[in-house]
Amino acid sequence: MKNRLKVIGLFTLLCVYLLDVKSQDLYQKHEVRINFSDAIPLTIGDAFVEGFSSGFAASIAGYSKKSFNEKNSGMWGLGYKYHINNRFNVGVDIGLLTASKDTELSKNNDTYTVHRKTNFFLVMPTIHYNYLNKEIIQLYGNLGTGLLSYSVKENKDDGTNYSDNYTSFAFQLNPIGIRVGKQFAGYAELGFGFKGIINIGASYKF
Repeated sequence: MKNRLKVIGLFTLLCVYLLDVKSQDLYQKHEVRINFSDAIPLTIGDAFVEGFSSGFAASIAGYSKKSFNEKNSGMWGLGYKYHINNRFNVGVDIGLLTASKDTELSKNNDTYTVHRKTNFFLVMPTIHYNYLNKEIIQLYGNLGTGLLSYSVKENKDDGTNYSDNYTSFAFQLNPIGIRVGKQFAGYAELGFGFKGIINIGASYKF
């Protein structure tokens, strides 16, 4: 009788193990994402730096300043995540934002225009935790830290050019996120950091 119980117990453990292995094989561990975010901190920071530097210089020299043709793409991004298990995944996000504007400076009969273009390129490894992980809906939070590359170019009508590049630490914390869908899904995130306050996008698991 004891031997039969041992055999049944071992058989049960074997079945549980095989089912667990099978479920892991069927679990979709990879996910690619495309997204858009407002990148408000970067936009405000760039406007402040440009406004302070050019505005201060213009006021000192006695020039009046007028801006026009202002454009901002927002931050478009791509991401990849590897699902370690049903709760945790790790990955990397990249993002790109471009902005441009023209500024006319005038003083008496002296008038010239400055064409300014800025580019932000973001690379951040991320960690992601699911608070709720159902078949159709997931609630989660994530954190990313990495590097931001910032480049600026200015061209004046008189042929004078200026350019510079910077690299700095970057982060993004989204304590609230929701993903709705199975293999294909849409998602939205709320948080703060270099990508901004609102991040929306679509993802695909495979």
